[in-house]
Amino acid sequence: MSAIAERMRDQVQSMSARDRKLALGLVVALALASLAGVTYGLHSVLVDQATRVEAAVGNLRDARDLAAQYAALRGKIDAAESKMASFRPTQLGTYLETWAQDAGVREGLRAPSESGSQTVGSYKEREYRVELQEVTLEGAVRLLHAIETSPYPILVRSAAWAAVNAKDGPRKINLRLQLVTFARDEEAK
Repeated sequence: MSAIAERMRDQVQSMSARDRKLALGLVVALALASLAGVTYGLHSVLVDQATRVEAAVGNLRDARDLAAQYAALRGKIDAAESKMASFRPTQLGTYLETWAQDAGVREGLRAPSESGSQTVGSYKEREYRVELQEVTLEGAVRLLHAIETSPYPILVRSAAWAAVNAKDGPRKINLRLQLVTFARDEEAK
């Protein structure tokens, strides 16, 4: 290597002062251009990494938000399931009799009959048909309100009514309901 260095030194010494300045300027210009190229390349890499970091931070924030929402919903589900534990869908007749008595339509209530069931996930849905005959509209509405606002996992899937002429007094209605109850599958058995 020393031979190459010696030869370069001899070449530089044989140059005129003006050529030496031009060669030095060329070397400096090449060094600055190389430095600028490396800087630009590193800048591109750093910008790309910064974009990835920002995306990862955003994803982390979203994941934390989703985890908080999941925890809140899990609490609601646990609370609803604890309420469900106190409800026995097989005793629907007892619940309906109580609601009908409170609504003043107990005498028109016919016994509910189960019309089907299905398991959805870990929950069992049971469908019941319920009929009320010759009851007042006000009493029927109160019964529907009692069912829909009860803390039990039950809902009215459909309701059909028909006006009938009562033998004595004001007009009455016949009401046919399709109710659905929900329970954990192991509780529904």
